[in-house]
Amino acid sequence: MTPAESAVYWPIEKIRARIAREFPQFRKSKVKVIRRGHSLVVELDGKYIFKFVWHPKSNLRAEVETLRLIKGKTGLKAPDPNYIGKGYKFFGYPKIAGHKPESKEIRRWSPLKRLQLAVELIWLCANVQEVISPKDRARVLGPKPKPMSGKDIDALAGSFRSIFSGSRSLVNASTRVFNAYKKRQKSLISAKTKYIGFDFQFDNLLLDSEGHLIGVVDFGYLTWSDAPGLFGLLYKDDPEMARMVMKGFERITRESIPVRLVKAQGLFSVFSYLVEVSTNRWDMAGRRKEFLAIARRFC
Repeated sequence: MTPAESAVYWPIEKIRARIAREFPQFRKSKVKVIRRGHSLVVELDGKYIFKFVWHPKSNLRAEVETLRLIKGKTGLKAPDPNYIGKGYKFFGYPKIAGHKPESKEIRRWSPLKRLQLAVELIWLCANVQEVISPKDRARVLGPKPKPMSGKDIDALAGSFRSIFSGSRSLVNASTRVFNAYKKRQKSLISAKTKYIGFDFQFDNLLLDSEGHLIGVVDFGYLTWSDAPGLFGLLYKDDPEMARMVMKGFERITRESIPVRLVKAQGLFSVFSYLVEVSTNRWDMAGRRKEFLAIARRFC
């Protein structure tokens, strides 16, 4: 088992001990794992949430600073990181009330209710850009990254083909995606990479009982982004919803957002994630079906 796998599959006793070592008040707390993967999220006593990450692209320090920058400025609930582990290895916050929606649930909504959520998501994405100044972005995110090289993309594509060689349809879909992403990287220029990208997908939103957006629970994977890069994961969840949000964002920023670039970014994120989690002891047969369904939604 790799170090990453060991971290992901930590037993609850070890998680509790890690938290209690730095925050003794939680020594006797009941711990419940609510998500495993690139991050490990646990609930303590039904009142607090603690997040651990091991993925190299995750930066808890940047996430904490971003949460502090947007605090009280978006009108939405967001984690208030009161408990920060040494070295920013984890942080905790009081649990936020709300409902985390699923893609299939939102796709069944009426057109009017879907439009209502789209408007709220447009406002969220635009407001995050507004309240975090370019100076703060540079401080939190650091230097702008260089576009991913064609060689690195080809290596990732090769790993994908070797892992999922038994699923021809998935391999064929991934080949088109990796080629499209390679073209996208060649077209990226620093001037367009001016937005703050975050983990913008349904899984990180909180809704009330009527479907109104009331909070965001995860600002992970913060990075410099161009406009198309902001919406790739949302497109994965619901292409029609993503298109509505993109159109609204275009009107606000007066910037064109080609759908083909959004699709290339979103599917690349999905497929590269699948390569990474394939080293874990997950049900890969189920994962193949899940990601093939996503690929069909994109293509």
